[in-house]
Amino acid sequence: MSEADKLFEELGYEVSNSEFVEELNTTTNTVVDNGYIQIIFYNNKTIYIDADDILNMQELKAINLKCKELGWIEE
Repeated sequence: MSEADKLFEELGYEVSNSEFVEELNTTTNTVVDNGYIQIIFYNNKTIYIDADDILNMQELKAINLKCKELGWIEE
């Protein structure tokens, strides 16, 4: 499990990996969901956030870390 996935779990998210999304003709890398916020990382370097709540700094940190782990952000 990646460090970002561990951080998401510490924040109360359930983490699942790799599912094909037919309507978008792409695959998800990771889906995290806490019942109020769902964050989907697609393999085409797209992030979808469905939120009934606001994101806090720890959630933003986890999103940023996940993007780095996926190689989407270079330091």
